Amino acid sequence: MGDSSRTTTESTEKRTTDQNITTLLENYKFDQDFGVIWLNTYFKTDDEFCLKLKRIFTNLAIFDCPCDSINYFTQNPKKLSYFVCIVSHFNGQYFIPLIHDKSMIRHMYIYCRNSQEQQQWIDKNHEKIKNNIFINQNLLIKELKQFIFDANTRQNELLREISLSSTSFTYFRQIEISSPIRNLDKETIEFIQFQLLIEIILRLSLNEKAKSDMIKACHNYYSDNETQKKYISVFESNYETKTPLEWYTDPQMKFCHKLTNKALGTQDVDCLFPFRFLIQEMHKQLDELHKKSTKSISSPLHRGKLLTANTFRILRESMEGQGIICMNGFVSASVNEKVANMFNYKDGSASTDSNYERVQFLLNIANDKNQTTKPYACLNTVTKVQDEDEVLFSTGTLWFVKSIKEAGKSGMWLVELDLINEENNECCIGIKQYLKEKFEDKTTIMTLGNFLSEIDEYEKADRYYHVLLEELPPNHEDRSAIYMNIGLLHYKKEEFKIAEEYYGLAYEHFSKCNFTIAEKLKHRPKQDGIMQDCIEKLHSANSSTPSITPTTIPQTATSTTFCCHDEINLIPTSLVANHSSIGKLYNNLGLLCYNENKEACFKEAFGYFEKASNCFKEISDAPDLSAVYNNMGIVSYKLEKYHDALEFFDKAITTGLQLLSHDHRRIKNYVHNRAELSQVSNGKDPKRQKLKNDHT
Repeated sequence: MGDSSRTTTESTEKRTTDQNITTLLENYKFDQDFGVIWLNTYFKTDDEFCLKLKRIFTNLAIFDCPCDSINYFTQNPKKLSYFVCIVSHFNGQYFIPLIHDKSMIRHMYIYCRNSQEQQQWIDKNHEKIKNNIFINQNLLIKELKQFIFDANTRQNELLREISLSSTSFTYFRQIEISSPIRNLDKETIEFIQFQLLIEIILRLSLNEKAKSDMIKACHNYYSDNETQKKYISVFESNYETKTPLEWYTDPQMKFCHKLTNKALGTQDVDCLFPFRFLIQEMHKQLDELHKKSTKSISSPLHRGKLLTANTFRILRESMEGQGIICMNGFVSASVNEKVANMFNYKDGSASTDSNYERVQFLLNIANDKNQTTKPYACLNTVTKVQDEDEVLFSTGTLWFVKSIKEAGKSGMWLVELDLINEENNECCIGIKQYLKEKFEDKTTIMTLGNFLSEIDEYEKADRYYHVLLEELPPNHEDRSAIYMNIGLLHYKKEEFKIAEEYYGLAYEHFSKCNFTIAEKLKHRPKQDGIMQDCIEKLHSANSSTPSITPTTIPQTATSTTFCCHDEINLIPTSLVANHSSIGKLYNNLGLLCYNENKEACFKEAFGYFEKASNCFKEISDAPDLSAVYNNMGIVSYKLEKYHDALEFFDKAITTGLQLLSHDHRRIKNYVHNRAELSQVSNGKDPKRQKLKNDHT
């Protein structure tokens, strides 16, 4: 990883990112009016591939029987425009000939287990399957995301033709409150992720670069608009002369309100990050106005919008689970109903189109300062447009859908929403506790990278880790944690050579800095296993520093797939860091060795795990120590030390339960591993018989 080649690569990635931001802003979040069928006889609803599909597609239907899937798209209960089929090789042999010529099936993807199966489909040369045959799940997921992006682009071109923009919101089904986040549907996952992402964006420290990032994104978007470019330059030079809300509501400063809300509407971190400056500044001013206000705001407030038919359908579906919705931008409403009604017409171009619905939102607010909500305020004192009686709600504000009904024969729908008191809502309480316990008062770009890593946005996580590396001085202690986390990203992507290189950089930097135990412990936040329904905790790094002796970083992992576990399926645990942690580095180095699937490497891996456990024992870090015990159990099994393996799994469970709940994903994995190992004692082959003898 030479410096010159890395610099060239990062420069190219930066240009590509700038282009992607502009494209994302131009292509606003769209409504999925199509259905997706995943057909695989041997699927499990909670396996990784199914979970990734749930995060991508709104209207996903999973089947293990071809007949059921055919009945589904034939009946089309949701009245979707068309269908996309993802089919395993085994099912595809019988299923594809039956549905290939059906007009409702526009796209088909085949997932094969090996190159021989792939070649069979290439030879068949089906028109709808060309270039859509995969043996690598990661590449298939990447292609499906590209399909979503392309569909988004096409829909937004249509919206621009009729001068409309899609309204972006997410909703949370309260009936799913007890489900692990990995098993929730796409809309609910998006809801939680957006709430967490906004909280992180609001907590990031701001500097001059935050403002310059926004200016650059605006200039790129309006590269052909000389008028807006002039106003962007005025904003850049004279920002301190006005308040954030004065800039936002100034009709000439179109870029402020248009691009900020477009960025929020995409829910994409690459768009949100450049606009963190104005998002934070506006949120802070709204909070100040909200706290200072002594005059009650008339309720209900009114908000007029023209929604696509699919968006309106999703809004109605949210009521089935007593839904909470979040309109993702800064939401404007008016005391004046007539003013609001002006905004659900667009020159009559779409008012009679069956693909769109006129909607009047009735927003009920309690005007109770004791309630905990996102800030909102009347803008009469800060806006130049006085006759709109505008009230602005900060991004991420939560509403309960109280009712949806037709407004007589006017062709308009009335949607009544109640502002949610976040202190009394389970989802809000859980998210706030998660953020408090996880981040305390310090949120950095590394926090953002770790969050992206947890939701499988590996490329984006890698990009923000590198942004932070550029900002930190060469001797900063966090550099070793960043190197380790980048290595972990590549490990998850099965790029073991690159993972090894970054682990080496992490170890080298940690050795040079030679941090003391006292220096490391001062960074240690409190830990608690509260947020079982949100993303698995990204535990803050807790490290001690034993005397570091020269250690050989493991040789390149030559395997291109994760190590198989012989007769049973055992789940290892990797660790991500928020601060430099030699213990976590040792753990992840151990996993890299383990992955080579050789006896000598298993012994080397066990050595790393022992070092990691010693680090975590010194600082009483139960959650991370439990992860290491779990990994020691897996390696002990590979070394045929079955009794030791059972003991380590028991230790992992009992240690983890000191701070983690019974429903936490780690605990479930430990219990799974122990159960798998216990069950094989009923086997009759030599290995299993040895385990039975040891166990008894």
